Amino acid sequence: MNQALSLHIGLNYVDPSKYDGWDGQLSGCINDANAMKRIAESQGFSTQTLIDSQATAAAVTNGIASIGRRLQSGDFFLLTYSGHGGQLVDDTGEEVDGLNETWVLWDRQFLDNEIYNLLGQFSPGVRVFVSSDSCHSGTVLRAFLLSMKSKKNTPGVSYAAEFEKFVKSPAGSKNLPGLAGKRETPIDLPKKRAMPENICINNYEKNKDAYNAIRSLAGSKSSRADDIKAGVIYISGCADNQFSYDGATNGAFTTALLQVWNNGSFSGSYPSFYTQVRDRVNNPEQVPQYMKLGTVAAGFENAKPYVTGAGSASNGATTVNTSQNPSMSATTPYNRTNTTPPTFQVNKGANPYYYVELSTDPSYFVYGNTQRNNSNWYATWAERLSAPTWQMPGSAWNQLKNAQRIFYRVGSTSNGGNGWDNLLVSFYDSDVNNAPFIELQNSDVNSGGSNGANGSANGSNGTTDPGTNGSVSYNSLNGSVGNGGVNRQEDVMLIQQLLNEINDADGGSLASPLQEDGRYGTMTLNAIRRFQTKQEFVATGLVKQNSSCLHMLLNKANREA
Repeated sequence: MNQALSLHIGLNYVDPSKYDGWDGQLSGCINDANAMKRIAESQGFSTQTLIDSQATAAAVTNGIASIGRRLQSGDFFLLTYSGHGGQLVDDTGEEVDGLNETWVLWDRQFLDNEIYNLLGQFSPGVRVFVSSDSCHSGTVLRAFLLSMKSKKNTPGVSYAAEFEKFVKSPAGSKNLPGLAGKRETPIDLPKKRAMPENICINNYEKNKDAYNAIRSLAGSKSSRADDIKAGVIYISGCADNQFSYDGATNGAFTTALLQVWNNGSFSGSYPSFYTQVRDRVNNPEQVPQYMKLGTVAAGFENAKPYVTGAGSASNGATTVNTSQNPSMSATTPYNRTNTTPPTFQVNKGANPYYYVELSTDPSYFVYGNTQRNNSNWYATWAERLSAPTWQMPGSAWNQLKNAQRIFYRVGSTSNGGNGWDNLLVSFYDSDVNNAPFIELQNSDVNSGGSNGANGSANGSNGTTDPGTNGSVSYNSLNGSVGNGGVNRQEDVMLIQQLLNEINDADGGSLASPLQEDGRYGTMTLNAIRRFQTKQEFVATGLVKQNSSCLHMLLNKANREA
């Protein structure tokens, strides 16, 4: 029988003697740990908690390592953390972005390198789910640490003194107007689960040698990410430059998670679980993140979260009933001169109600996309549909029919009112490049495709959209490109061109060029990951706006960054 083990870490306080008198007081972290423990126990996990002074770096290391030694393929490890987060400058030069994210434990900060190193000790086929209700920094600390990269090897440089200068500089004021040294959270606002900037800087400066030694022993994130053979799903409370908020009972992220879980009544997959938690947090300053490491089998990702027996650890058989997800189809190609709009066949899956989303660009399906308008997007969110067929309204058809393709997605819910209980979708935001579509033509020609898997060897949906000339002339991105990115056509084309201009020795595609069609697919994804691996980035397959990875691409392509 498969084993299921869990470790839950929660710190409302840290040892003030280790952090310049700062005790890190929070309210909801121990409650978070206990709540996650109860979920684990309800699903048959054997649980362990580390609370406040129990949560030392040694105890966390030994706890995760001992579990890693016990688990084999098919087993399940659940790791949850609730507490402050921090961010440290990397003086060793091992991290391309020059930064390390941390968990703030009782006696010291625990580097993400250490977490990656420990996860790399788990056997292939082990399922690992990690959730972290913490944050690492806001924009001001991140901007300061990045500004210090050029000074990291300067003899006698004082990070504390440089930080005091930075927060009074135009760069510091731009990131957080009014900041002057130590930042305190007003008593009437919810606390942020990030170590104060000055405490973070001082803690690193006083313990620099120790942190650098730990970092060297653990190895770089990029190398340790490659070592992870288990399947790891990681949901964090916010992005690296955002804040997770504390509460009187639970943190904002954990509160949303508990509400979506709803004592086990949630029945969707991990991506669906994440999407609903993110939407329930509903705070632009705190957007939870979803990440996969190692080899995550479809049976694991499509299973109900925390269920130890659902979803095989292998890429083969799975006990997940994929028919519970909705699906829809339509005739393609379709004549755009037809006055009768297309009709879709709908399979509602496990839920009684559904909604439909239509878009002229698959990237617009990604949550929060600001490019949507009436000429490129239509959705029936305000309705609860239930019929087995759905015809596109005439007004929407007139708005969208001049596009090359109309992409579509269907979502379903058990709530017939205004809620989104047990939300399921035909595909998730991370899979928009595989969105099904109707090919629109001026005559009934027998060509086109029914889904995003059709098209060129680059994994695209077909040829370049009308109006593109096969080239772009800018060096910046309007949105992210790659795994889970926005993948606007002109942005994808820029990344394809940059990769094609870079020598293979530097991780580029000069010898075997990508098709520069602006269509994101498997070939482009693999090329991004190859470049990231060669340049010692974590091979996420994602290039973000103004990121170190983008600047490295521009540099290696001999373009001005």
